[in-house]
Amino acid sequence: PYVSLMYFPHLEKIIMKTTIVKAVLNGNYAKILLSKYPISYGFSAPHPDNPKSHTQNKEQIQAIAKKSAYRAKEKVKALIMGNLYRHTKYRPIFLTFTFRENVQDIAYANKEFLLAMKRLDYEVGHKLRYIAVPEFQERGAIHYHCIFFNLPFVDIKIIVKIWRHGTQVDIKPINKVKGTYHYLIKYLDKSFSDPRCKNKKRYLHSLENRTEIIYNQDTALSIFSKLDAKNWMSAPRSYDKLDQNGKITNHFSQQEFLTI
Repeated sequence: PYVSLMYFPHLEKIIMKTTIVKAVLNGNYAKILLSKYPISYGFSAPHPDNPKSHTQNKEQIQAIAKKSAYRAKEKVKALIMGNLYRHTKYRPIFLTFTFRENVQDIAYANKEFLLAMKRLDYEVGHKLRYIAVPEFQERGAIHYHCIFFNLPFVDIKIIVKIWRHGTQVDIKPINKVKGTYHYLIKYLDKSFSDPRCKNKKRYLHSLENRTEIIYNQDTALSIFSKLDAKNWMSAPRSYDKLDQNGKITNHFSQQEFLTI
């Protein structure tokens, strides 16, 4: 099926493919989306020659920021849930790293955090798989909320020595696996309302991103037919997609699954 190009004059020579079913897969995680109207895929729209000529009001800027936050949260969720059962020899754990000094430069903090992860890799003898979200504490200092997926037992004193920025390193086992992503999402959410995080990396990770997006309707529906309520991560939800002016352009039904 094809869609009209009257609203896409710069794509007049491109035939756009469309679908109303999309499947997003990553490890044991699956998301099925059903749209009311066809969505296009398989093309990349060129940027305008002069982006600054398209002025945006406050509402449009807020809509773009909201969309960006949603995409980031969905990506982090897929990364976490897609890696939870990938390293079966290890139990996923929460770890927090806090700077003893009142470090507020996020670029410097990220650099020091990544160096500490390299030292920890060396200590355990393999590449660690983790995802981390920085957060500003009330005193202003940065600390990191992390999930490690293949960290073997390491004495806390050794981890503190590897961190090199104070003794406040906390470890907590993950008990409720299906809700694991909520732990980091709430901190990621905070970063979008914190001006100190603007144009900065809101999360760091070393995870294998094997996300696969399937647009073929028959294939996506075939995947959906093999999943049932026992695989639900949460209840089904529906939502409207809005353009930059707040106008509804499509309606989606979404269901997420975790197959274990």
